[in-house]
Amino acid sequence: MPQTFNCPQCGGPLNPPTDGAATMQCTFCNNTVAVPEALRAAILATQPLSVRWKALNPNVKLVVILIVVIFVLPTCLGIAGAFLGLIAGIGAPILALILGIILRR
Repeated sequence: MPQTFNCPQCGGPLNPPTDGAATMQCTFCNNTVAVPEALRAAILATQPLSVRWKALNPNVKLVVILIVVIFVLPTCLGIAGAFLGLIAGIGAPILALILGIILRR
């Protein structure tokens, strides 16, 4: 896929911005030009995650954050709590056994 496109007003060749912007200024006629979505998506796919996150629609960002806060975070905390409970349940008898052996000497 070509990484350039032409201005619809003057026909000048344009290099789309790499930050994922949906519009840009034509360097020849100063017209505000919409970057074609397919070209924008192809450029964003090559960018780091931080650049792609900045280019996301704010509503999509909100949904992602809500999913993490509502589902992922409580699940991780629940698993961590269960693991700690398991360790405490198994660890106490083992610790008592080890202390009993050490104190008998």
